[in-house]
Amino acid sequence: MARKDENKQPKAQWNEAEVDALLDYLITQKSKIAGTTFKDEVFNEASNIIAGMGTYGSSKTGPQCKTKWASVCTHNAIERYRNNRSGCHWDNVNGANIQGEAAEAQYVNMFRDLQLLLTFCFEAMRFFKNTGWRFWPKMLEILP
Repeated sequence: MARKDENKQPKAQWNEAEVDALLDYLITQKSKIAGTTFKDEVFNEASNIIAGMGTYGSSKTGPQCKTKWASVCTHNAIERYRNNRSGCHWDNVNGANIQGEAAEAQYVNMFRDLQLLLTFCFEAMRFFKNTGWRFWPKMLEILP
């Protein structure tokens, strides 16, 4: 009897060129967005577009493209942070620009107040306390 793990595909390893190509393709397909995601056909076509660009493992599949899209949707976390309170800073060079203990406390308290401290938003934003996000401009084109 086959175990569940034997049928599972290995985790996709993405290089920056593949992510850029995925986002560039999704920009061309933004008229097909449904809410904050795309239909499976769009991800299947994206997998054909980026085929052969990989430097690790096999070519990406449509479902792997969809999973990658979900992971780059850090956009939602940044938008929630930016729009939550006046005075919340975001730019693509310094990120949230959290400097010093007072700013750190305000940053953590904002997520705590929203009951988001242990959620995806807080996890996604922790990488951008003091640095921008390379994919931000492309994400703004897809999800304005």
